[in-house]
Amino acid sequence: MTQAPSLYLFLLIILLGPLGIDVYLPAIPAIAESMNTQVAGVQASVAMYLSAMGLGQLIAGPLADRYGRKPLGLSGIALYFVGALIASMASVVEVLWFSRVLQGLGACAISVCVISGVRDSY
Repeated sequence: MTQAPSLYLFLLIILLGPLGIDVYLPAIPAIAESMNTQVAGVQASVAMYLSAMGLGQLIAGPLADRYGRKPLGLSGIALYFVGALIASMASVVEVLWFSRVLQGLGACAISVCVISGVRDSY
């Protein structure tokens, strides 16, 4: 793969992290209404997502060094989408929290792999 296409692939993949927040925020009131819970409970899932994304990097970095960036990046993408699938089927806020933590961990693995891959390539 040449450098230009790999850069575009890196750019597309790293967008999953911010996408997990930007698409989610406008839907918070509707999610709270559909779960018959308070908006604050659903808003807490944003903090959980960001906390998992931040703290998970402490684990994802050494895992990427040990097992390689590609396996960790693909696992991160899979974990992100599993979390999204669980979130889409959540009927209680606790399941939503769990799914958002999974998404945050997946997003952090993706960002660690992409940032280190860009550093290696350029």
